[in-house]
Amino acid sequence: MKLYREKYQSSQGGQSGITPVSHWFEPYSNSEADQTATKRSLDFMLGWFVDPLTNGDYPRNMHDVVGGRLPKFTTEESEMLKGSYDFIGINYYTTYYAQNIDEDYQSVGFMSDARANWTGVEVPERNMFMVQNFLVRTNATDASGNTVLGDFGVHIQQE
Repeated sequence: MKLYREKYQSSQGGQSGITPVSHWFEPYSNSEADQTATKRSLDFMLGWFVDPLTNGDYPRNMHDVVGGRLPKFTTEESEMLKGSYDFIGINYYTTYYAQNIDEDYQSVGFMSDARANWTGVEVPERNMFMVQNFLVRTNATDASGNTVLGDFGVHIQQE
């Protein structure tokens, strides 16, 4: 990104960004533990890639759970990463419910580190796009007669 910005962006007028694929998560219940598991799940799925670009480091949840297994950025790397994008796209297809798993879980790996049972990020304001989120029927209704497009429109407007 640095090379592109320094040598080519002004003459080409292009933009550079990232579009990570992620699941979306909603809490399995209204419990505080499941609310926290939802945030942790998003951090492990999406924040892992987005937070270094927006904050210069991995999400706090990842540091807390993964500890020394998580690579560390030097101060120089962190500063170089922060803001090194013109846009962030979000590509997702599926929503899961996130249910907390107790901290004494012994397995080590991506799924167990998230400490959430998946049954479905805070990013500073900047250009952000939803990509590849297909809506096949524009006038579809659900079983209750509600317009699906209306729900979809509200969904993409949520912060």
